[in-house]
Amino acid sequence: MGMYRVRYQLTGQSVNGNSVSTFFLDDTGGTPQQAATAVNSFWSASAATLSDELSILLDTEVDQVDEGDGSVFATTTVASFAVSGASSTTDTLPQALQALLRIRTGVYLGGREIRGRLFLPGFTEGMSAQGLPIQANLDVVNAAALTLIGAANAQWVCWSRVHGTFEPVTSASCWNRFAVLRSRRD
Repeated sequence: MGMYRVRYQLTGQSVNGNSVSTFFLDDTGGTPQQAATAVNSFWSASAATLSDELSILLDTEVDQVDEGDGSVFATTTVASFAVSGASSTTDTLPQALQALLRIRTGVYLGGREIRGRLFLPGFTEGMSAQGLPIQANLDVVNAAALTLIGAANAQWVCWSRVHGTFEPVTSASCWNRFAVLRSRRD
């Protein structure tokens, strides 16, 4: 079995250089284009919560990767997609302040749950109150995640590198505080 790896480049004032956001989807439920379209819908629905200084661009090559070791065994070109944040009301918060979407599977291996995290940069000053994100904006991201979880022909999964397996995402919710992404790995 394998997974589709759908990647996005995030650029703009709210990120340092080019940042990458990666999603994995089960390759048995649909095509690479269907996987990319499902994730595109997530970003489109989340755009209202992000600064207009943030641009999100789909990497038009969707890789099919082996769940055991993460090696690529096929690549498909899909239609391009770009979205910009839609909030222009106030200044963008520093890059250190990002929304954190906590991704859960409910499956435990080796005494730990297979889970993931997605950091969303680009929140603005108008989207925070007393140093915390405003819940209404987090609700927009939560709804977008719920739609991605239920997408037809595209099962969002969380991959465990350690165990060489993936499990379907069953829930995702934003933390009620800002998070700091200290490093990125491929």
